[in-house]
Amino acid sequence: MDARPLARRLGLIDLLGVVMGAIIGVGIFFQPGVVMDRTGSATVALAAWGLGGAIALVGSLTFAELGGLFPRTGGQYHVLEASFGRPVAFLYCWSLLAVIQSGAVAIIAMICVQFAATAMGLVAAESSQQLWGAILIAGLTWINVRGVKGGGRLAAVTSGLKILMLLAIIFVGLLVAGEPSQVGERLPRGDGRWALLLPGLVPVLFSYGGWQQGTYVAGEVENPERNVPLAIIGGVLGVVLLYVLYNFALIRSLSPSEMVSAGQPVAAAMEARLGTWGGRMTALFVAASAFGVAAVCIMTAPRMYKAMSDDGCFFAAFGGVHPRHRTPAPAILAQGGVAILLVVLAGRRGVEYLTTGVVCVDWIFFTLTAIALFVLRRRRPDASRPYRAWGYPVLPAVFVLASGVAVAATFLDAATRSASVVAVAVVVTGLFLYALRTGFRSR
Repeated sequence: MDARPLARRLGLIDLLGVVMGAIIGVGIFFQPGVVMDRTGSATVALAAWGLGGAIALVGSLTFAELGGLFPRTGGQYHVLEASFGRPVAFLYCWSLLAVIQSGAVAIIAMICVQFAATAMGLVAAESSQQLWGAILIAGLTWINVRGVKGGGRLAAVTSGLKILMLLAIIFVGLLVAGEPSQVGERLPRGDGRWALLLPGLVPVLFSYGGWQQGTYVAGEVENPERNVPLAIIGGVLGVVLLYVLYNFALIRSLSPSEMVSAGQPVAAAMEARLGTWGGRMTALFVAASAFGVAAVCIMTAPRMYKAMSDDGCFFAAFGGVHPRHRTPAPAILAQGGVAILLVVLAGRRGVEYLTTGVVCVDWIFFTLTAIALFVLRRRRPDASRPYRAWGYPVLPAVFVLASGVAVAATFLDAATRSASVVAVAVVVTGLFLYALRTGFRSR
């Protein structure tokens, strides 16, 4: 295999686009109401969005060094394996399949169905949402097994659509005349207690998800010592500014109680400003964006499972390729099956429940990956590092602490606490599966 270093072709603007495109997903279009419900006031809700962005910024600056050290597909997996060994790397692979990636696919599919129903003027019952969410996942899974072209183009179009939607909603919410909302209203649970900031942080962190993806191309960046930190800081701060302005636009259009009761505050806000057609068109664009994101997730994640299997760290079956279509069919089918199962089992508060579980497990491994920076600095002091983490060891230590707080925050809301318990239990079962797998291989 060619061991030459990757070509450095990404400039500052290129990396800036990668960082922002990796962060902006569909979470921002449905999580503001959940954040408002958990925090109880506009002030604390906006603070939660700012704090989540700060955590993402520090995390990106920390992970960028690791991305330069392991500039390969599945970067986080390679970091965990090098730092903590095969058992932890296997647990990460298992958690991606059982909770993180499949859970994200399930969430996005259900959101797509919910907003599509709103766009058509329908009210989808819970059972209908689950049914159509499962059908959507099954359809996209089947398409990907048969092979799909243009995935990169779809990702680019979807990213552009989301940014345009954010800018349009900010413009309408801040500049188009309408009835002023009761910004200062506090919900019954939001009596000004800043302790409610942490429960509100969980859906915020889901909406900032993807910040780590842009850090794994550090090995392909021109002048990385300058461009990596500048692109990360500029990209993350740009997203934070968009998210805060977006939430402020919603708050100007809807009172806190209206944001919570609306279910889809972005559609309700645009309906309040532009009329019924505005709400339905917004819902249609969100549904289209969610469809694109779901398609990309279902296409990309199985390639990662296959790479891990080929490396000997995951189940051998996941390394299989369809004999005709040359796609990682076993991995695609397994992920689709798990995602459908999660849609069915999620229950009445499906999206919120799954979000809590995904954030809990995702941030457990973010914590371990940040700790790995300290481990690798000691074990590999002379390794090539295109970029070295700013503020080491203080900023990485702050991120480790913040990650631990994020995991703890998923247990604070009584309504969804069981999701974190179940998610952690699923991760722990990976230890049994690893022992079983290694036991069979040793015979």
